[in-house]
Amino acid sequence: MTSNELIEAVKKENPDAIGLSGLLVKSAQQMVLTAQDLKQQKISLPILVGGAALTRKFTNTRIAPEYDGLVLYAKDAMNGLEIANRLAKKEERGKLAEEVKAAQEKRELVNETKKQEVKSTFVIPERSDISEAPVFKPNDLTPHILRDYELSHLEPYINMQMLLGRHLGLQGKVSRLLTEGDKRAIALKEKVDQFLLEAKKNKMIKAHGMYQFFPAQAEGNDVIIYDPTDQKKILQRFRFPRQNHKPFLCLADYLRPVSSGEMDYVAFWPLQQDKVLEIWQSKRNVMEIICIVI
Repeated sequence: MTSNELIEAVKKENPDAIGLSGLLVKSAQQMVLTAQDLKQQKISLPILVGGAALTRKFTNTRIAPEYDGLVLYAKDAMNGLEIANRLAKKEERGKLAEEVKAAQEKRELVNETKKQEVKSTFVIPERSDISEAPVFKPNDLTPHILRDYELSHLEPYINMQMLLGRHLGLQGKVSRLLTEGDKRAIALKEKVDQFLLEAKKNKMIKAHGMYQFFPAQAEGNDVIIYDPTDQKKILQRFRFPRQNHKPFLCLADYLRPVSSGEMDYVAFWPLQQDKVLEIWQSKRNVMEIICIVI
């Protein structure tokens, strides 16, 4: 459901609350945008959020700040039902709002205390002291396009812990559960294997790819991307966070700094999931959609 569809449904049905479930990591990111869209439409009904891809931290730090109303995280269905029952009672709804506000103030106080402790204890360096590795110089700086890449070549790189555990909600270490013969783990693995088998046999997915290396350097916490045809021209800057504790790592540290006078390189590749939409509309099989997205 799109944000516009949700907004229309809210205006038509006049509900007491809104529920959002995030099965995929991408859907959790979409909740942030949905909260922004609801806010723009002056909608401030309580929102209940949950799902395998969501965490309380993400809810509090990414979704809640984008919304004017209550945003309540439900760790599971029973917890969601408990919250819904409280929202249905006027006095309980007020208590919930007070609890959320108190928890937020406590988090802010803890975070501020931690920041002050870090400032008083450490001086965060501009760059960590990680050892430098030799620069890998690519053969060229031109786009590379891959078409109809064999799925059998991609299959070994599927992270089953991420797929079964994070996206399909299997609790525990997947490799251990499979070794121990856990019924749910085995059932999920068999479904994924069956999907991959059908995908390869019936050409359900066409895997295409594109990548290109770009000249790059670091400046503090920034990664600077240069034009391959004019390495003095800056195409983009990306700023990354740095750890506020030892060893103070930042992604920028893994590239040669501008001050070194030596050029480094990074690779970029785009993603596209057009086939997901086709299968969603034709079969509406959630398992297949998850497998394709992964």
